[in-house]
Amino acid sequence: MIFEAYFAAFLLGLSVAAPIGPVNVEIIRRGLRIGFIPAFFLGCGAVSADCIYLGLALVATQFMQSIRNSPVGMGIIFFLGGALLIWIGIMSVRSRAHLSEDAHEAVYPSRHTVMGSYLFGLAMTLTNPMTIIFWLSIASTFTAGGSHGSPGIVLAGVFSGTISWVTFIVSLTASARRWVTPKFLKIVNVVSGLCLIGFGLAFWIRIRHPLG
Repeated sequence: MIFEAYFAAFLLGLSVAAPIGPVNVEIIRRGLRIGFIPAFFLGCGAVSADCIYLGLALVATQFMQSIRNSPVGMGIIFFLGGALLIWIGIMSVRSRAHLSEDAHEAVYPSRHTVMGSYLFGLAMTLTNPMTIIFWLSIASTFTAGGSHGSPGIVLAGVFSGTISWVTFIVSLTASARRWVTPKFLKIVNVVSGLCLIGFGLAFWIRIRHPLG
């Protein structure tokens, strides 16, 4: 019973982490641009945010649902999340002129440290409205003492699934750095930046109907 609950949560975490969204775009860009450690800890920040929201949803479902059911509250979340993604996207597009590691580090030094990368990933995911809505939507199927196991088992499974994906995608992109050329990095920076801006604008478009 415990193993089944853990495995179900593991698959859930893997399924949440795998689709290409804002965090995966930034992980891939950072893994190609800088390397394994900054990209990995950015992913760890995202995993922490997922677990925070899942934990809150499991132990305080009614309170969290009240936030989701508030158009004003969700509107604010969509606005802040969109603004953060647009800002990150603009920085990514602008960084195409700083391809050497020394130059880029001089412009954005704190973002490449372990703690800076972790906090960056945490902020990206905490302000992602889709993260909030997703975990609130599935929390009712993972209630404490129910058929899906205790909150601790569920959290452990989701953490294992999400961190497994982060380790895989970061290892893959970091190992590809040796074949990456400056011209390719320019393309990655611009394309990933435009994708992040697109995600941010999509969040802003949904402000009028945040629960739709």
